[in-house]
Amino acid sequence: MTFAETIRRVEAERWDEAKAAIAAGWTPDQHPSTCCPPVPPEPPKEARTAQQRREWCNVRAWNADQRAIRMRRVADMLQAKIDGERGDTASINIPMAKREKALDGSIKRGIQMGIALRQAAHWDSRAKYWRDRAETIEGEE
Repeated sequence: MTFAETIRRVEAERWDEAKAAIAAGWTPDQHPSTCCPPVPPEPPKEARTAQQRREWCNVRAWNADQRAIRMRRVADMLQAKIDGERGDTASINIPMAKREKALDGSIKRGIQMGIALRQAAHWDSRAKYWRDRAETIEGEE
């Protein structure tokens, strides 16, 4: 088994664990204990040399960076929608139901944008953690 196949296998296992947790009723309140265990995982046994362990950490950092980029794109898209909305003109010809619907949509987009920004910050911190961990691995260059 090559190193890349090992990384793919580990990521697939994490994906399956995440799906199972969501199906079991996982909520964002349980995030730190469920998603980010206090003891970081060890590199797979196939990663015997220091260089392979560094590569493994760098792959994890890259994945976290990609997730952060994706969350920032979502936040930017939501911000563009919020910026493109016209304000309530208070015209008497606009039905109240339509105004309420527009307001509800704006509130939901604001909440979703906040969540996306928090997730982006989380993945940025995870990427920094894995990069720092890769730099601290001692061994041959």
